Amino acid sequence: GVLEAGAAEHGSPELARVLALLQAAKTKLAVDSHSLDVAEGARAIDKDVVLKDMAILNQGPDPQLAQKGKADTVRFLADQPEVTRLEAVVEEDRKAVAVAQ
Repeated sequence: GVLEAGAAEHGSPELARVLALLQAAKTKLAVDSHSLDVAEGARAIDKDVVLKDMAILNQGPDPQLAQKGKADTVRFLADQPEVTRLEAVVEEDRKAVAVAQ
C-alpha cells in the first residue's frame, strides 16, 4: 500500500517488504475472522433449528419432524469442527500479525 511505496521511495526495500508482510498478515486475519464469524452464525442458526425441532417433538411424536430433526442435528454437529478449525486459524493469524509488527 501507501506505506510500502513510501518506504521503497526512501530506499528501504527491507522496510517495504516488512510492511507488505504485515499488511498481508492483517488481511488474512480479517478474512479468516470473517469466515469464523460466518461459521459461528451458521452454527447458531442450526442450533436454534434443532432446539425448535426438539421443542415441537416434545409435544408429541411426528415421524416426519423426527427425520428432519435428525438431519438438522447432523448439520449442527458438523458445524462445530469447522468453527474449531477456524478458531485455530484465526489464532495463528493473530500470532503472525504480532510477529510481523
